[in-house]
Amino acid sequence: MIETSIKDTLSFFKYSLFDFLAQAFHYPYKLKDIKDLQNKARELEDLVKSFCDTQFVESFENFKKYLDSINNVDKLTEVEIQFVELDKPYNVHLSLYETINRFGYYDLVTSGKLINLYTTVGIKPKEEPDLLSTELGFLAFLYFGKAIGQDTSQIISTFLEEHINKWVPKLIENLKQSKYEYFVVLSELLDKSLRCIEGES
Repeated sequence: MIETSIKDTLSFFKYSLFDFLAQAFHYPYKLKDIKDLQNKARELEDLVKSFCDTQFVESFENFKKYLDSINNVDKLTEVEIQFVELDKPYNVHLSLYETINRFGYYDLVTSGKLINLYTTVGIKPKEEPDLLSTELGFLAFLYFGKAIGQDTSQIISTFLEEHINKWVPKLIENLKQSKYEYFVVLSELLDKSLRCIEGES
């Protein structure tokens, strides 16, 4: 087993945060998925209070509170329905897929560029390459590399500039104004998280 040591605690926090967000934007198939997310939120809470301002902490606490309210199958089903609704043709502007959100269709060129970025660091995504949870997971992976001393700054910058910044800020604004409560609260947290790293692209 290879031992790794954390050399950059701020990057480790960003890894933990974007890993959490990647899981939060992933469709929850079982109540266990929500329980795992609730546990992760509790683990992240102290780091959030250490590294973030009061507005960020408030957004985090709001989402954590919403998560904690998902405590039975009926509440889980309500959240699952919200995920399904975002895939409807009338909600293209709320789509969690980069290419559909940006272009209105699945764009192979953009997806190919994403796959090329992933392969440069040895990643082969299990989900669609342009799914928001995949992109946030990739960002988490890059921050983990940075936390253990790898030079991932350039690829983080490229990824933010060529992908995340081109569609996620607009998606956040649209989700905040939507009727889907889970995503209203979660998009506020994502907004604050991206503001934390906005100087890195």
